[in-house]
This record gives sequence, structure tokens and C-alpha cells, in this order.
Amino acid sequence: MNCNNTIPATLDLNQSLKSFERDIAQEMSLSDVSQWDGRTIYKREEKIRQAALILAGQCIAMLLHKLSESKEARISAAKQTQGWRHPKSKGNGRVERQVLCVGNVVVGLRLPYVVERSNKLPGKRTKARGQGFCPFLRWLCMV
Repeated sequence: MNCNNTIPATLDLNQSLKSFERDIAQEMSLSDVSQWDGRTIYKREEKIRQAALILAGQCIAMLLHKLSESKEARISAAKQTQGWRHPKSKGNGRVERQVLCVGNVVVGLRLPYVVERSNKLPGKRTKARGQGFCPFLRWLCMV
């Protein structure tokens, strides 16, 4: 975990399942049952639920990562977001974007980026005008 309480995506289902199992092992034990009451169950339920949310976030992060690397998804995102593009928009390489998933799991994605360009003169670089966007994120309504 880092300083802002987010959890980095592992992008490994087996590792995420092992971590989940390790996190809930103590909550699943039946020690000192005679001392239990409703608060005991409630506290354990909270810890199990939080671990389950982190596991769900890890799974969603894996799904988003796989989808972001899919050529078919990139093509679909470009087609579906064509209406948001200015006529002078051009691809502008890839950018790193962090996506926060359920359970406070954060996944970094390298995504195509589109930006409006002015008419450029041959051999001259021009600066981007206006704001650009990541078609992949807009396609998924994650702007």
C-alpha cells in the first residue's frame, strides 16, 4: 500500500487469491468462540468484506489491463468516440493513466491519446491546442 491508501494492481489472479486467503485466514478461525458476540461477527464480517472488495478491485484491474491491450478494443474505442473528435484531432502517442477500481486498487494503463492539432507547416512541430482525451476511457465512460 502506498501513502494515499491505494493498493497497486498485481495483474496476477493467483497472487491476488493468495493475498485474499492470507487476509481472511484469521477472520475464518474459530478461536475463543465462547467469548463471541454480535460485535465479533460484525468486526470479522467487515474485514472479510474489505478483503473481498480488494480482490474484486484486483480482478477489475486485470480486466481493464487486458482490455486496454486489446487491438479490437482500441479500434472499437476509436470508432465509438469519433463524434467527440475535432476535425483536426490527431493521435498523439500514448499516455499513462491511473484508474482507481473498487477496493481502492489502482491500475496504470498506457493508452492512446488524441489531441487537437493546428495546421502545421512542413518540418515544424506545433503545440497541441485545446484538450485531448483517451478514446479508451471515454468509450468506457471513465473520463
